[in-house]
Amino acid sequence: MADITRIFKEHKIIAMIKEVGLSSAAQLGKALLNGGVRVVNISQFSREGSAILNLFTKDYPELICGGGNVQSVEAASDAIKNGAKFIFSPLFDQQIVDMCRSANIPVFPVITDPFLAIENGLKTISLYPVERLGGARFAQSLFDRFGLTSIVAGGISKDTISSYLKTPAIIAATGAWMIDPSKIDQCDFDGVADDCRALLGTVH
Repeated sequence: MADITRIFKEHKIIAMIKEVGLSSAAQLGKALLNGGVRVVNISQFSREGSAILNLFTKDYPELICGGGNVQSVEAASDAIKNGAKFIFSPLFDQQIVDMCRSANIPVFPVITDPFLAIENGLKTISLYPVERLGGARFAQSLFDRFGLTSIVAGGISKDTISSYLKTPAIIAATGAWMIDPSKIDQCDFDGVADDCRALLGTVH
């Protein structure tokens, strides 16, 4: 897990792929790389998320891909079989955590109870929706009191992400808003790359 969290800290931006069709995935992968993105969170709750994860891990080894929105042990197992290097889950499920650990795959569930995180040996957690939870101040309080670092999502925008990522407790941010679906619909993959480049420029 230490290696993955180090990568998260280095890159800060974890692009989220959600509601993207498999037919667009190959061009999207190239666009993300051209835009400087190196870490990707692929929702496993979307219709073709599993197939996209499989394609990305095979065809774009430069991308560090994880399974996102994982809500069952079966989904976590499938994501790992398809090459996921990490798992994001919008809930805490002991079976998911234990299964990922047995597979030596880092898992970052959404947790707001610091004692539950500590009991399970989790040093980095996901916070969602972070804005409703209290924003960067809440993330920092978990770090100051319990030593927990966070990956944040929910209610963040291009106008606020920089301030989030300046918070010492927050190592990275993710969200579907980072990829404009209208540009994918229009096959404007150069535009997707430009957006990624601009976003990365605001946080590095």
